[in-house]
Amino acid sequence: MLAWKIVSEMSKELEEEISEREKKFLEFIVENNTFHVWEDEEAEKNTSYIICENNVLEMVESLFLENHIKYTKEEITEDFLMGIVKIPCLEFREYREAHIDVDIVLDKIRKYGIDSLDELDKSVLNTIN
Repeated sequence: MLAWKIVSEMSKELEEEISEREKKFLEFIVENNTFHVWEDEEAEKNTSYIICENNVLEMVESLFLENHIKYTKEEITEDFLMGIVKIPCLEFREYREAHIDVDIVLDKIRKYGIDSLDELDKSVLNTIN
């Protein structure tokens, strides 16, 4: 699974107009842990962060296309796992904890320096014998 940042022009009005079938689809993938989503309420545009498989992302994109919703997507997995992109959501924190490893932490040190380490990074390094 990969982490994505999606910025769309979906308004609250348009969100309410999405068909019942599409709403059920979104509920299904959330309920079945196919992906996790967090919406940044403080962002100027409709900004969501999702963790999902590529096939689920394609389904979400088709929903945007079918409803003529302009959007951009950015794959942020590396920055998310490094803790550079911070998403204040339990599911995202748990995903990071489950998928971070020594290589990711070492890459973070190389890229951002030792002072960039957070508590999770330090705990991963402490597991090295």
